[in-house]
Amino acid sequence: MASPNWIQLGDFRVLVGPAFDAPGLREVLANLPALLAGPDARVLQAGRHVTSRLSVTADGRTFDLVIKRFGRQSAFKDFWDRLHGSKALRTFLAAGHMRRHGIGTIEPVACLERWSGVRLRDSAFVSLYLADTVCFKDKLAEVWRQSTDGSEFEPLLKLVADGVRRLHDSGCTHGDLGNQNIELVRDGDGFSGIAFLDLNRARFGRELSIGERAADIARLHLPYGLYDDFFRLYWRGEVPAAFMRAYRLRRFFFKLHGATRCFRHPLRERRYRLHPETAPAQVGYPRLVHVTDNLPDGHYTDSRGRRLTRDEATALFPGKLIYRFEDNDSKQRKGVMEMQRTQRRI
Repeated sequence: MASPNWIQLGDFRVLVGPAFDAPGLREVLANLPALLAGPDARVLQAGRHVTSRLSVTADGRTFDLVIKRFGRQSAFKDFWDRLHGSKALRTFLAAGHMRRHGIGTIEPVACLERWSGVRLRDSAFVSLYLADTVCFKDKLAEVWRQSTDGSEFEPLLKLVADGVRRLHDSGCTHGDLGNQNIELVRDGDGFSGIAFLDLNRARFGRELSIGERAADIARLHLPYGLYDDFFRLYWRGEVPAAFMRAYRLRRFFFKLHGATRCFRHPLRERRYRLHPETAPAQVGYPRLVHVTDNLPDGHYTDSRGRRLTRDEATALFPGKLIYRFEDNDSKQRKGVMEMQRTQRRI
């Protein structure tokens, strides 16, 4: 990749966003490791990569900063980053691309790297804190728990589908487009847009193929029955058959990738088993199960045990009911088993 215009601040080479390049903030960036070790820094997310929040005053302004400090990596990945840019640099450049195209994301302040020969010893991405947002993953789970008719799903799906479509139309793929990396921007009692986080896998600079769009979307996790609606909103009409073929293939490989995590990262998975509180939170969206009985219209039960009328179930997931059983004990027991197994699978 073309060499950016780095400046040297202490042990770090630094890229600073044009709107933030001032002497006071340069001094803050030069002393960033000491500031992060001080009492004013608050850790937002610990782990191999550490995300902290820090408020600083410089050049007559107060900056509410978020610093993502990336962990050490193998020599091979250092070699790769020499050619393609470190995670910090890729995040900085991707955020700049999105901001220039009017796509919601964090505002990039700076990127810092400390190299020792061919080894990357330290790197960090600095941005402004993104206020008044809620995680799409959490909001979707909240709507699922509280919804009685499913009407709240449509505006959320439209907001996210429009945002992802604009991202792709700008020639950018996110690379890790999970629900947890999409923030909903609050506007009064509702939401006015979305913002993308965790951009170190993002790629941009050329028109995307249908397969690249499908690969990006394959990481989204929605309640069963909402995928077709999301695809329709993304394509603003009829969904291309080529997209659906590419999506199914990419989704299969993504699930396979997740299923083999215990072999690829045995130590990390063992740590999660021994200390479940350190594992990433998992969200499941139970599927509806239809159990026919002697009533004229039957009844519906979801995995939380709620009885729904036919109209309620159809409104929640139109045309997406999964299992149908006759009214006898053995088949109803089978229905419950299938319901429980489905909930574990999601």
